[in-house]
Order: sequence, then C-alpha cells, then structure tokens
Amino acid sequence: SRYIRIDQIRALGKWFELKSQYNGRKVALLAPAELMNANAANSLLKTLEDPPDGAVVILAAAHPAQLPATIRSRCQVVAFPMVAPGAAIPWLQAQGVPDRATAALLLSLAGGGPLAALALSRSGALEFRLATFAEIEGVVMGRLAPVAVAQSWLSRGPSEIISFQWSLAVDMIRLSLAPSPKLANADLAPRLVVLAKRLGVRRLYARLDHLSEMLQLVGGTTNPNVQLLLEDELIQWRA
Repeated sequence: SRYIRIDQIRALGKWFELKSQYNGRKVALLAPAELMNANAANSLLKTLEDPPDGAVVILAAAHPAQLPATIRSRCQVVAFPMVAPGAAIPWLQAQGVPDRATAALLLSLAGGGPLAALALSRSGALEFRLATFAEIEGVVMGRLAPVAVAQSWLSRGPSEIISFQWSLAVDMIRLSLAPSPKLANADLAPRLVVLAKRLGVRRLYARLDHLSEMLQLVGGTTNPNVQLLLEDELIQWRA
C-alpha cells in the first residue's frame, strides 16, 4: 500500500508492548508520516498519549501540515534546515553531476535538497522535464490535444507531473510580476515568458490553486481517477 494503514499502527502498538531484548529503548520510525490515513492516525494517538516505558516514536514528514492537528500537538517538533547551496553544489559535483550549472539546476528543482537533487540526476529527470514541458507548451499553444497528452502521461507518476506544473505556474507568476525573479526552472525562462503573456496572471493564480488541490488529492488517502485528473489539468492549460 502507498499509505500507512491502521493495521500497521496496531502492529506497532503490540510491538511496543513487548520487552526489548537488552532492556533498552524501542524506537519506531514512521516515514513519510503524512501518508497515514485517518484511521491510522487516530490509532497512533493512543500510543502518543500514553507511550510505553522506553518507547520512542519518530514521525518524519516533509509536509508536517498534512498531519492531523491532534498528532502534531502531541509531538516535539525538530526542524532540519536546508543545506546551503555553497556546500550542496560542490557535493553534487563530487557525486558525478557534470558541472556547476547542472548541479545548481538540479538543486533548484529539488527544492534545495542535495539528496533529492542527486536522485533527480540519476533518474533522467532533466530529460523527462524538458519533454513534459514541451507537451504542456504544445497544449497551451494549441498544437497538442490535452486528452492525447494525458493518455501518454499515464505511465508516469502523477504527483511528479502535477508538481512540475505547479513549479511552472509559480515561475510564470514571478516572471509576470518581477523584473528579475528567482526561478525554479531558470533554463526555461524565455519560453515561460511567452506562455505567461498568453495565459495572464489572473489565470495563472487560478491554475496554481487548482494544482495545489490536485497535489493534495494524489498525495492523500483518496484514490482519484488519474487519467481524468490529468485530462482536467491539461484542458485548463489551453489558452
């Protein structure tokens, strides 16, 4: 399952009830914790409210706001700051990223995370990104049919595709409102300017809101129809 289910949380509770082999602490890691469904989260509350002696529960979440407030209120928050680009870029180059410009682009696309940037470099994400942008560009300009493009996207991860569209919308808004903005997709800036002028800021803000809702859908505990969702997204890009 792509979610953390209630039977897994119940099994965790039973495991905590067992005595540790060397009378030490028992540590459980839930990651990513935001993928608990509602029933699982409610079941975990019992452990968080009255943890067994020596029990430590670590909830790792990239999006802690998606956790129920009842869970967050019972946890101690430990934030991990992002690694500075000045340290992350040389590290990426040492891991095999060919040049500084590519490393900076990967880091930007990964939201500043070096490990995520390295994973992108090894997954062919840059080529995937350019191909996906060309398809979105074709839909906006009326050269490609949204339904046909959505069909071709079914084999790809919907969360990745929608996240990429979200980043494009943010960059186009920035290009529309600021003279020299910082962009996630800086290498696509000239083409993004053309699309931003064609779509307009008001429509781009509406797209941003809709894409955020779609990200919650595909990343949540529901099971949406991915093809219809992608078709809807692409139809709304038509200028």
